[in-house]
Amino acid sequence: MSELRGLGAVNDELKKLGGTVAAVSVDAAEDSRRVVERNKLPFPILCDTSGAIIRAYGLVHKDGGPTGDVAIPAHVLIERSGRIVWRWASHRVQDRPDPQVVIDRIHSLLSD
Repeated sequence: MSELRGLGAVNDELKKLGGTVAAVSVDAAEDSRRVVERNKLPFPILCDTSGAIIRAYGLVHKDGGPTGDVAIPAHVLIERSGRIVWRWASHRVQDRPDPQVVIDRIHSLLSD
């Protein structure tokens, strides 16, 4: 949950630039809604109960959850055209980039 709360700073920066954060989870919509409300997240958690999104982005942790596949923790920056401009995926579930690293990457992409 701390990673999701940390993405608030990334969301704030993206909003200034006309973008937004959207998290993706294989959990049910009601579970995701509770997480957003409980943690007062300023961005949505999109439901991918079929796993289509995580498969499309190559982010499946096969049988990683109690009921089957889950997402590998990752950050994907997608420009308006739909092109992926940066992708970070964890090697271990505990790995997460510092939100400032993501913000710095956003700014470096804008200056390229």
